[in-house]
Amino acid sequence: MAPELLQKVEDVCALSRSHRRIGLSEFSHGRRWRDDLHEQGIIEIVDRDKSAGWLISWECLNALTLRIHELEEEQERQAIEALIADRRDRTAWKQGEELGADAKAMLEAHFDEWRELEVEH
Repeated sequence: MAPELLQKVEDVCALSRSHRRIGLSEFSHGRRWRDDLHEQGIIEIVDRDKSAGWLISWECLNALTLRIHELEEEQERQAIEALIADRRDRTAWKQGEELGADAKAMLEAHFDEWRELEVEH
């Protein structure tokens, strides 16, 4: 992620904790929130003292979704690296009929567990 974009994401995260709050009536009748949204990127709309919603600028939304995508990719890379590291020292690789027989035996041994997973989803 470009440093400028990363800074923008960090700023948005900070703003979500210390942000401008506007009342629902001010939001529906006023226009000042537009300048605040452009400046801050995120605004909380409150109805009485409860959060009614959030306004987020297009730029901030793009920055956040890009960051989420990057984190998902990083998580996937780490999972792949962990699999590779876990299997690096294995020397008993199987193939052909031997691999098929072992796969079938594993399926049969864990069939009930996998069936429970299927029911949960």
